[in-house]
Amino acid sequence: MIVRAGLLQLHHELPGELDIAVHKEAAIEKHVEWIKKAAAQSVNVLCLQELFFAPYFAAEQDRRWYQAAEAVPDGPTVTLMKTLAKNYRMVLIVPLYEEAMAGVYYNTAAVIDADGTYLGKFRKIHIPQVHGMGVAWTARELGQRAVIFLPAGTRSSRVERIAALGAEVHVTDMNYDDTVQHVAQQAAEHGWLLIQDTSWPGYEQIPRWVTQGYLSMALEAFQQLGAQGMEPPTHVILQAGVGSLAAAVTGFYANRYGAANCPTILIAEPTLAPALLESARRSDGQLAKIGGPMETVMAGLACGEPNPLAWPLLRSWAGFFVACSDSVAARGTRILSNPLGEDPRILAGESGSMPLGLLVSLMDDPRFHKAREAFRLTSQSRILLFNTEGIPDPGLFLDIVWNGDYCAEPK
Repeated sequence: MIVRAGLLQLHHELPGELDIAVHKEAAIEKHVEWIKKAAAQSVNVLCLQELFFAPYFAAEQDRRWYQAAEAVPDGPTVTLMKTLAKNYRMVLIVPLYEEAMAGVYYNTAAVIDADGTYLGKFRKIHIPQVHGMGVAWTARELGQRAVIFLPAGTRSSRVERIAALGAEVHVTDMNYDDTVQHVAQQAAEHGWLLIQDTSWPGYEQIPRWVTQGYLSMALEAFQQLGAQGMEPPTHVILQAGVGSLAAAVTGFYANRYGAANCPTILIAEPTLAPALLESARRSDGQLAKIGGPMETVMAGLACGEPNPLAWPLLRSWAGFFVACSDSVAARGTRILSNPLGEDPRILAGESGSMPLGLLVSLMDDPRFHKAREAFRLTSQSRILLFNTEGIPDPGLFLDIVWNGDYCAEPK
């Protein structure tokens, strides 16, 4: 049996300032005509382009495009496409902007069978990629003032991207942990709402909510693996700063599989900020604290004090704690941006790509054979990684990928 597949990539001629409804109507009308042409060519499976019913607006952060979003599968566009799929006996993959509920939006691809049956959808989210951008973007959308404090050593390009969202940005002369305490004092003095993912006595509810929010990525990975008929992972490698994200994912798998079947959890940190590793080394169960500048390329992980809410879970369920040099993270960034074969290209920041750099170094570097054996990593292992950021600093990304920065031997 021969299955003929087609891809549509059409030019959208209308200027961006026109009403959203005008964009949608014109784009849908144009695509309908090309769907008819594909049917005339006996196409069996046809995939439309990403966010097909408007200009590609995902590179912007402009709230006007929210008007383009609609329900999936009950919105008008998917309803129309179901009729077309049935009429032409063609499977349609329809990428569009979805409003799942008030204020929750996804870049979604709806899949419609050749009999017009809606089969399901794949979602992804275009989110702010730099620490502080999420708060700045949300504040702008809600009409609130945002004051963002960043630690010493923050590159100017990161500051500019956050400021472009309307936030007031300050770079301190302190490391991350001291900056957090400084901001807590400022918030108390000015009556601000402090949004931060680490905790201390009296400030626990918001960090708990943030940690719970990270559970969504673990759940989505679990669901996607199951939908593809894949077995659960044998290992999960998690990058950690204060440990909130790592604790959320660890907690998910501990709760899902229990002690007998929980994957081996590896917690990875920068060599210059190994607060969780040092905490694990302590025999008294107390948290270690790392001081100093912690000047690492993994800026999102440069934290010297673990989240007290996260530590009990990590102490109980993580199998191993690892500290990695900047060259490990840079290797992960280069691999993701230059994949082999048909693997997709992923543009990732250093904090997000570090687990892949660690995995590859463990598997192909003879110096780490004892660690590999201790972790029980083999060719049969099923390893789950999470890339947690896009490119937060384009200049640094180019230095790593083009200019070969941080190419020292992995440690």
